[in-house]
Amino acid sequence: MEQNRPTEHGPTIEDTLMMDNYIVLITLIKVVDHDLRQISASDFKMGTIYEAFFEKLLNRILKDIKELKTAMKKKGIVVRDRVNRDKEYVYWPYLCRGYSGNINRWIYALKSQCNEKLREYLDLKESDSE
Repeated sequence: MEQNRPTEHGPTIEDTLMMDNYIVLITLIKVVDHDLRQISASDFKMGTIYEAFFEKLLNRILKDIKELKTAMKKKGIVVRDRVNRDKEYVYWPYLCRGYSGNINRWIYALKSQCNEKLREYLDLKESDSE
């Protein structure tokens, strides 16, 4: 399988895609949780409905993270906590079957990936959210 072929030193392309997806999901959890707390503290007329919607969304993302973490564990992949390099870049150290490295992200690219993933969860096209 081409997708499962190891790169020269380290994770396969499939491993890298799993780690990328994990990073997007854990970032999205923080964003959605923050928004849920903002809604809970507000006085929206239908606040309880918005809260229920966001809680359902959080549960769906958490379920996907759990499944992804199980698959990563089976493959010997561990992604460590986020490290802020500076105002525009962040990275996550990882271990993958004895190989270690960092997954670097420009903060604005990560935001774009999170927006795209959220659109998937909400079943929205890009034109629907403009």
